[in-house]
Amino acid sequence: MKRFFPLVPLIGIVATIILPSPSVLALEQSEISAKAKEFTVQIDGEETGTGTIIQQNGNTYTVITCWHVLDTPGNYQVITPDGQKYQATEIKNLPNADLAVIKFTSNQAYSTAKLGNSPAITPGTSAYVVGYPDPIPGIPERAYTFLSADVVSQLSQAEKGYTIIHDNPSTPGGSGGGIFDVNGSLIGINGRVISDANTNTVYGAGIPLQFYLATRNDLVVPTNVTPPQDFVSVGKRKIKAKDYRGAINEFSQALASNPNDIDALSGRAEAYYWVQDFTSAIQDFDTVLERNPNNPTFFFYRGVAHGELKEYEKAIADYDQAIQLNPDFAAAYYNRGLVFGRDLGEYQKALADFTKSIEIAPEDTQAYVDRGSVYKSLEEWRAAIDNYSQAIQLNPQHADAHYNRGLAYSQENEPEKALKDLQRAATLFEAQEDTANYQRALDRIREIQL
Repeated sequence: MKRFFPLVPLIGIVATIILPSPSVLALEQSEISAKAKEFTVQIDGEETGTGTIIQQNGNTYTVITCWHVLDTPGNYQVITPDGQKYQATEIKNLPNADLAVIKFTSNQAYSTAKLGNSPAITPGTSAYVVGYPDPIPGIPERAYTFLSADVVSQLSQAEKGYTIIHDNPSTPGGSGGGIFDVNGSLIGINGRVISDANTNTVYGAGIPLQFYLATRNDLVVPTNVTPPQDFVSVGKRKIKAKDYRGAINEFSQALASNPNDIDALSGRAEAYYWVQDFTSAIQDFDTVLERNPNNPTFFFYRGVAHGELKEYEKAIADYDQAIQLNPDFAAAYYNRGLVFGRDLGEYQKALADFTKSIEIAPEDTQAYVDRGSVYKSLEEWRAAIDNYSQAIQLNPQHADAHYNRGLAYSQENEPEKALKDLQRAATLFEAQEDTANYQRALDRIREIQL
């Protein structure tokens, strides 16, 4: 399976088609992002990717994605925007394009994407790409991303249907995500990163929705499929198996033949991170950002590595850049808040960042816990209690939230509430086999009972 190709000559561009005036029809970016999130799903299994719900038939939903997301045999799940997981009931692919559909059944009501006019795409067209990049250190789970992307070229033909060339390459896990126009309509499927060897410029590539609409009767159930054996695919599987040294070797072999392979560079950087070779991870991300300076996710990743080396100002600078490129990047605000609060003691800046992160992602339990801990450091006990309480409401099993709320109640001279929380924390720590924190909770209980 190949995902990364040298850029083909930009010839054979389709004739220009006049579009309706964007000023009349265009939605705000925040509106498009919110709409797209309602029907954008994660795909998880032997490989990971993103998909878009395009059809509902009774309780059956159809998701369009890239075939290379599903071409490794195994079980796959669809994770919907509400966090529910559904087993794939059917997978089909188009033989002549890197497209596939995956179906799942649910009694829940989910939105479907409005299908747009992909033939109207011309160079200079403004668009947006969405996806759920793979988690790496610093991002405990896959987070929804929404990025601007200008169309650079629309080719008349290209291998596997990748005729849309745009200026915002996706990151691993984002393959199969939708490309949307300024009206929030689905116009393409994002799935490749390509490079211009002459300029070291990296582009994203997508398949027009029209290709699927014109050939969907050709969908087939795949047979005799073998896992892709290219170095990057094997490297990604080794990361999933926690064979990080093996992954580094696979990615290095990929880079020996194609030094511009963004997936190989970012994958090797992740593997370097896990073996705590943070300097090498940063070097790889430096190269990624030289090739692709407009992707906020890679600035975020490099910021995480700088933080591990206690290079806090560099970490903040990377988070700043990520936020500048994507003002709704909740994880970047959160991580910058951690650096300000935990590492530098700049509590007001930390509060501002945690508050912004929560505003964007109000379901993020840990952001409430860490904002509560900043208030605890400022000895604003009631505000700390309020934040820990919000975290517990979201996740009643959060041991740290119970423990810290117990300490705050103790400072507010509410020993009964403090004991209740600390006892609950001790129970949760014990169940998690966290001996150190279990003992710490017991010590605090004894202190209050004296």
